Amino acid sequence: MAGMMDRRRMLGVSAGAAAATVIGAATAGQAAATPGHRLPPVPGMKGDRWANEFWYAFDQATWHEASQEFKDAWAAVKAYFDGGDAELAMVLAWMEDMQSPSYPAGYVNLVTPIKEPLRVVSRIQLEVFDRFYPLHHPHSRDRLATAFADFGQGVLYDPRIEGVHSMNGQPAPAGYHIWHAILRAQTFLGIDAWKWQIIDPMVGLGWGLQSIAKPSQKEWNPPLPRHVVREQSRKWLRRSPRELDRAFLSQPYPEDNPGGNPAEAQAQLFTGKTVR
Repeated sequence: MAGMMDRRRMLGVSAGAAAATVIGAATAGQAAATPGHRLPPVPGMKGDRWANEFWYAFDQATWHEASQEFKDAWAAVKAYFDGGDAELAMVLAWMEDMQSPSYPAGYVNLVTPIKEPLRVVSRIQLEVFDRFYPLHHPHSRDRLATAFADFGQGVLYDPRIEGVHSMNGQPAPAGYHIWHAILRAQTFLGIDAWKWQIIDPMVGLGWGLQSIAKPSQKEWNPPLPRHVVREQSRKWLRRSPRELDRAFLSQPYPEDNPGGNPAEAQAQLFTGKTVR
């Protein structure tokens, strides 16, 4: 789905498990204890080898070399939304229902008819996660959080894509909000819920760091200062699903984005709904 969304990757076993991770002890893009040495070197690649390969494999599985099963599942989701922009429809519906006292009842009712296609999407995406960062292992979760931090900062330059593994979009990436809305649908429907609850705070971490770094999509970007990465890690990885819901109502950047530009904060990624 990454490619189907112009690289707006979509992706909420407990909040406590994710909270144990604090990124930034090592230099961003060069996390310790990753098994990147098992992979052949790629001339010109910058940043963590294993994280680069993970995001590359994720794109292959959900875009460049997506299976017919994956394509059919996402086609079913699009058909349910009359062939329109399913990602936009889902994030707008989630935002609207999030502000209702009955949340998540309305959103659950909306997405229940597409439970089986979303189950296929989840399985294929998580096959990539589990191959690189098995979520049952706490150390692997730490490394996955670092991969999201590197993704947000734009420090993973991959010559195979002639750019960095990061989220596209102007004025800011819409993909983090879309990913959150879709994984919340999967969570509410009981689709691999414990895994998506681990991943969701990492999606927030990627968004938080990218909102600060505003990295180039074509060239390698220097990492943010370690203390910034640590602070963002502590904030995002400790958030509960409900806290993440509230945070993702802000757009285009987190409400408490450090050093944010007030003019930029007035921009909206998704129109038609009043947020906050």
